[in-house]
Amino acid sequence: MIRRTLGFLLLLAVPTAAWSQVGSVALRGGTAAAGGVTATSVSSTIRALDVNIAQSVALTLGTGSATIGAVTQASGPWTSNVTQFGSTNVSTGTGTSGSGIPRITVAQDSFLDPCGRNTKSYVGITQTGNTQLVTGVASTRIYVCSFNVVTATTQNISLVAGTGTACATTTVGVPGITGGATAATGWNMTATGGIVLGNGAAAIGQTTVNADNLCLFQSGAGQVSGGLTYVTQ
Repeated sequence: MIRRTLGFLLLLAVPTAAWSQVGSVALRGGTAAAGGVTATSVSSTIRALDVNIAQSVALTLGTGSATIGAVTQASGPWTSNVTQFGSTNVSTGTGTSGSGIPRITVAQDSFLDPCGRNTKSYVGITQTGNTQLVTGVASTRIYVCSFNVVTATTQNISLVAGTGTACATTTVGVPGITGGATAATGWNMTATGGIVLGNGAAAIGQTTVNADNLCLFQSGAGQVSGGLTYVTQ
């Protein structure tokens, strides 16, 4: 009689709620929550436990095709070392590129010479007396990329820099082109004589003081004609 009573009591103690299993976690009367496992009605002791296993489980893809949804990087910019485009190796440096090889645009700052990386300006020269050719710009200097003149008469000609009207104030020479700050220290030219310097690819001289103007001095009144290219930096 005692055994029958105990057996009946044990049957009454068996939970009637269904058990569900997610992975290796069994839940009674509950289901798996999206993104994790939630124990909702196991017992009063662990009922509030919320176990999120989505962040601790490593994802392993098998061989073959697989599709991965959107991926969000935790922090920082995306970085990737690209070595190929369309199964063709990227080519760097100079030389002729092969068929299908992507071309790489070289940034202007890779040129060391100011005349190679800056946009040039062009000046025509026609004068019979000292003339300002280029107006200086604050915090920059003038780099002469090419220069040519011819004089109708015998006289001295000099390219100089300075301030004031036609560089009459604080006049200095332009290193790389002329030797001094006066016409007398420039080129000694005979009638119909001239000079050509540079081809525009690189600087042939520069002013030495920021914001200085660039001028052409002459010792006589004969016609002087020509031109120059320059950049400021």
